[in-house]
Amino acid sequence: MWRLLPSASQPVLYFRLDFLIEADLRGAASVLERYGLSAPSLRRRADDAFAPFYRTIWLSSDLASEEDPRVIRMLAMAYSRDARIGGGFDRNLRGERWEEALRRLEVSDWPDVVFRAKRVGNTLLRGDPELLKVSTDRACAFEYASSCVASRLDSRIHRLSGAARVSEEEWARREDALTEVVSRGISHPHVSLDCIGAVILSGSPLEV
Repeated sequence: MWRLLPSASQPVLYFRLDFLIEADLRGAASVLERYGLSAPSLRRRADDAFAPFYRTIWLSSDLASEEDPRVIRMLAMAYSRDARIGGGFDRNLRGERWEEALRRLEVSDWPDVVFRAKRVGNTLLRGDPELLKVSTDRACAFEYASSCVASRLDSRIHRLSGAARVSEEEWARREDALTEVVSRGISHPHVSLDCIGAVILSGSPLEV
């Protein structure tokens, strides 16, 4: 998208990367097979403890994280084809407009730039202390809730005997295995790029 702003000068490229973050259950296949469980049921359990969420990262033209709140506000404005009250408007970049935009930005290898932007965004997000804290806190909360359930189950098992006890012990082993899988998936969540876009801020309109 080409965004015309009165305050801008030469065209400057920015990337918006939207990442989906969710519990990583890719290593759960063996546990599911062992206990005859379905992947959707495990996913529901994981999502209850660690609801999937999105995180947006803005990168500047040199692929550094953009932290300036003023710039981010300009980048995040809703698309407007019509002129804004404060001046400026937006244009989608299609066909000849896209070729002209790349020419003005002097970008020769667009696929390589996009590839590097995705890699940088992923690295920045995985090293984000806030994400680490959220995943750690939710994993601890899940483990605590699971330990309470396990304690009640263990107490019930001690009062049983015979086939009933064997059945409950098997159930307890299953719960322990599932707890371990989900806890590990929350502690080390799966980060996937859902969408990537480009916004160009410029003080002059794009004319082809």
